[in-house]
Amino acid sequence: MKIIGQTNDAWAKELIEHIPKNHKKIIILVSFFAQILLTVPAKIFRFKTIWIISHNERGKIMAMLIKITSAFSDAIIAANQSTEARYLRMEIDSKKIQIIYPPCESNTESMPNKGRTTISCDGQIAIDQGMGLLLHAMASVRQIIPNIKLIIGGQIADPQKIQWIIKQLKLENIAQIAPTDKKTWMSQAHIYILPTEKDEPPPCSLAQAMMLSKAIIATDTLSNREFITQNKNGILIKQNNVDMLSQAIINLARKPNWMEQLGQNNRTFAEKKFSKEVFEEKLNNILN
Repeated sequence: MKIIGQTNDAWAKELIEHIPKNHKKIIILVSFFAQILLTVPAKIFRFKTIWIISHNERGKIMAMLIKITSAFSDAIIAANQSTEARYLRMEIDSKKIQIIYPPCESNTESMPNKGRTTISCDGQIAIDQGMGLLLHAMASVRQIIPNIKLIIGGQIADPQKIQWIIKQLKLENIAQIAPTDKKTWMSQAHIYILPTEKDEPPPCSLAQAMMLSKAIIATDTLSNREFITQNKNGILIKQNNVDMLSQAIINLARKPNWMEQLGQNNRTFAEKKFSKEVFEEKLNNILN
């Protein structure tokens, strides 16, 4: 098997990491140029040709080329519904597109702090894309629930800016920046918050948080609704609304049984979508 091309799409990159390389006569094309230039030659030489697509904007000419060339591919893999929808709007054959979510670690034990409500947020979220909103919400929450903690983990986009706002809001005692490559960095949290402003696929850490049975608070966007159902496995709030975000945190902190139930529902959802077994079954159906 050969995987040709690169992508900046986090979900697609995570998916590629888990694809076994032991299949012969299969070519997986990742980048736009690889898909356009190599799909037809690969078919001529009788390679099974599979695309992994990304959630990137395409101009009219690029969309037309994708539509024409996709007819010669054997299968197209999307890592989430948002990406699938973008390609369906290009009038790609829906029968060719298969959604395969990247798998999550399922054996890691969730270890939330029992004596303190702990919030987690992915550090990839920039200050002006929701992180600043969360920090201001935490300043309000602290006045009602002093015994609370915020962990900002993973890859940190704006560490200096985040640290500055933490200092300005006097959150030093409750906010922790924890840069790490470990995918289960939110294991000690009770709640995972996704305060993103744009309607685009969320960080992959959302899937891991769901597998770790975390309650979710997220901005109400179409991309987030792919994973979160209101009051079933999380709380969806309006964009750029500090009051709604702080109130959602307070409500969950005051209702631990509800918070636990949301987390359990997320675990059930994640086992159906993000488990290694489901990933391997769907992938083998395409590769074999």
